[in-house]
Amino acid sequence: MEIKNYTNKQFNKVKSTRLFILGLMMVTGIVHAQFNKLIDYSGLFRMNGTYNRLGGEALDNDSLSERRSSNAYALFDFGINVSPYKELKVSTIIRSRSVIGASFSQQVGANIMQFRQIRIEGNLGKVIKYQLGDIDVSMTKYTLYNSNESYHDYESDAFVMRRNIVAYENFNIGNNWRMQGGQFESNLLFRKYLDRVKAKALLTRVKKSNLTNIPDRYVLGGSVTVVQSKYVQLGANYISVFDNVGTAVDTAYNYSNRLLTGEYKFTYEMDKLLFNLYGEMGPSYFKYFLKSQRKTEKFNDYFYDLGLSATYKPAKLKLYGGYRNVGPLFSSPTAQTLRLYPYSTPTEVSKIQNASTTRQASIYDRMTQEGLYNQSIYVGLMQYLPIYGNASPYGQATPNRTGLTVGLSHSDSASSLTLDAKVEMLSEVMGEGTNALREFKVYQGGLKLDLAKLASLKKRLGITFGMSNEQTTRSGPAPIDFKTNLIDVGLNYEFINRLEVLLGAKYLQGKGNELLAQRDLFNNITAFNDYIIDSKQTILTAGLRYRFFKDSYVSVQYNSFNNKDVISSNNNYQWSQIWGNLTIKF
Repeated sequence: MEIKNYTNKQFNKVKSTRLFILGLMMVTGIVHAQFNKLIDYSGLFRMNGTYNRLGGEALDNDSLSERRSSNAYALFDFGINVSPYKELKVSTIIRSRSVIGASFSQQVGANIMQFRQIRIEGNLGKVIKYQLGDIDVSMTKYTLYNSNESYHDYESDAFVMRRNIVAYENFNIGNNWRMQGGQFESNLLFRKYLDRVKAKALLTRVKKSNLTNIPDRYVLGGSVTVVQSKYVQLGANYISVFDNVGTAVDTAYNYSNRLLTGEYKFTYEMDKLLFNLYGEMGPSYFKYFLKSQRKTEKFNDYFYDLGLSATYKPAKLKLYGGYRNVGPLFSSPTAQTLRLYPYSTPTEVSKIQNASTTRQASIYDRMTQEGLYNQSIYVGLMQYLPIYGNASPYGQATPNRTGLTVGLSHSDSASSLTLDAKVEMLSEVMGEGTNALREFKVYQGGLKLDLAKLASLKKRLGITFGMSNEQTTRSGPAPIDFKTNLIDVGLNYEFINRLEVLLGAKYLQGKGNELLAQRDLFNNITAFNDYIIDSKQTILTAGLRYRFFKDSYVSVQYNSFNNKDVISSNNNYQWSQIWGNLTIKF
């Protein structure tokens, strides 16, 4: 009876998709019966649910905003890996997803069954390895790199679980970008004069033409690394983002950006000491034609990054320092694109003030909500929020930065203690809107202490602590004084076999004023917007996690988030959330 409530077109689409996937799985089963040594399976099942309650001054005299909500879904990712030949593997991941509590008609348009990944990989003549389809790609921090959206190196396990789910859903595998295309790698070994030569090439399409005024957009890149020995290593990297103008009838614009860098690493080793001298440098070339304005914008710039490290091997203690200079017009979209849309609307309890105002995504949203993240390459510099990182918002490749970085790190062989501390003293290369330069001071660090390993305990016991402090200042006619503080504390304790208590706290404060540059399509600054803030965000979390085996667990948490806005009490609210999750991975 319920099927009559939705259109035949919708029903047939879902029906045909399910039949196709079912047919594929049946064929796979038949092939498996014939070649069971050539096929293996993988899978991930997740059931995820939240119960939310919103309160505080932002909802005073408010009868329209949502105060309570619940959301839940279940999904199953089924991976099939077929190796008909020793040199070839074809793999796919089929996803089935369902919103718990929703009727079938409410899920018809939600892609409840889909292909999450399709990939073919293998090797040619045992010399060239290749991947075609959905691939994960990265190079260096200045060429092709997916930077973290904020500093979170020393989070509680309670927060790490939530962040890992978000990363998985958005294909944030390390610092790779997920793209569609091909990647080729080779590793040639030599007997004399050289140790090896490593080469990589990739070609992907990051935007599809609409056949009228938007052309296809591609990323073409490659690298060559010559390892002379363990003491000398040299490399070159090339990355290009460009439009294929012929794929659109009416060319509204034509964009291209090229980047060529060189790398080096020299090593000197003694009995107890290890020294490394390393660096990367190169120019970028930006070109953008806009037909409506009959205008072509061109500019070139460069960067260099030089570093030195010394490691005292018996104590696994490393001291490092570096100096970088990244030009104001240095352009590298595949390294400067933000992982997260900072102004995206949260998907849970998103409205306040009589449902008239969209709640700005908080540090808690950024850690827990899947829909805020970006999976495409942006050709300009995206807008960002300084409270989550102002010194290097676009990662190491942030343009218009120069200065010194020094740090100290330690990790013992048993991994019972990991710690590091880093200081950055940066400034702008060229003033924005004034001759005065911004200056940036960054202090970051933390530790992970595995007390179970340290005290030879049979059950897990560990603590984490992390902090980040940033200060931005500028004198002159447009003064700037902006500060942020981030503190992370975590504890995990296995009081019963496989059952852990997880505690976590995170505190973020932002105070002061900044000026946010507004840019046009040519990446030129057109205006500045005031950014004035006096805000505190606090997360307190307590939960339990039971581990079935590696990467499989059931967990429940209670999270309390408090947003305190000193400037506007209309943005003050408290958000409590109960989160439950069951993850089975095989």
